[in-house]
Amino acid sequence: ALQKGNFKEVASSKSQKDSKATNNQDWKTLEKLLEKGKISLLEEQVSKKKETPEVKETSSTSSEGDINDEDFFTELSSSKKEPVVAKYVPKGSFNIISKDSSFETDVIAATLAGKSSEALDLCLKEGKILEALVLAINGSNEMKEKAKDAYFKLYADKSPFARVLYNVSNDDISDIVLNSDISSWKNIIESIITFGTNTENFNKNIAILGDRLLNSGLEGARDNAMVCYIAGDCLEKLSTIWLSELDTIEKSLLDSNSYTSAYEARVAALGEVIEKIMVYQSTVKSSSTSVSSSEDLQTLGTAYLEFTEALTDSGHFELAYK
Repeated sequence: ALQKGNFKEVASSKSQKDSKATNNQDWKTLEKLLEKGKISLLEEQVSKKKETPEVKETSSTSSEGDINDEDFFTELSSSKKEPVVAKYVPKGSFNIISKDSSFETDVIAATLAGKSSEALDLCLKEGKILEALVLAINGSNEMKEKAKDAYFKLYADKSPFARVLYNVSNDDISDIVLNSDISSWKNIIESIITFGTNTENFNKNIAILGDRLLNSGLEGARDNAMVCYIAGDCLEKLSTIWLSELDTIEKSLLDSNSYTSAYEARVAALGEVIEKIMVYQSTVKSSSTSVSSSEDLQTLGTAYLEFTEALTDSGHFELAYK
């Protein structure tokens, strides 16, 4: 199957083998990647459930021909939820000039004179962040940024939600990816899926998360990191890990009495790793933004060369050529 380029068949066959020596979890992940793509793979990893609204059939909606515009909008209107906050309606008289606060007198005067920027500065000077944010809603972009900065300076280090708002409002989740508690890695993945603005940004963030997971010591850290690397086109990180496990695979194969000599076990271990790399490479676009170091490429090239020589020695010339 590998020789014919049938990578799905290879992954499917390998994933069904219950082998601790070759870590069939990697094969299951690769199989899912080939079948569903990287986003579905990540969504499954975080158990992100998508709820499908239940469609209730009634006598008036049992067929397309029974629905008319009036029925549609009537039903739509009746299904609207009650607002979370009731709309404010002014009532009674009030004094524009405050006798108790010079701040309110000044800020009201500035607001009514259309000096919104001046009113905003007065609010910020007095620590009236809420009022500043309301003023900024209909103000210039400069006013919005000024009010946001004041809010985040006051709350971002105190409130996890404010910290998240900072990332989301700036359309940059690098702070979440780099600094949020790694035990919340599933939430971090969701943020990367939601706010990955482009392929380069997505791959960069998911690779960083993979690095953090790999070094975290959390249960399943290695396998979860591998999912991140697989989704992030991180061929060099995957190959480095797989190649570092060669000796372990070789020893496991010998201990299982599957092979009688160290050489046979070595070739089988190499074949296992090279197959994983080849199957994964089949999913990575040539325009991948993942960058390999010369050291990574040299290690990978050495492994390919060793495996190719073993194939040639055993007469598998066509596969060795590929």
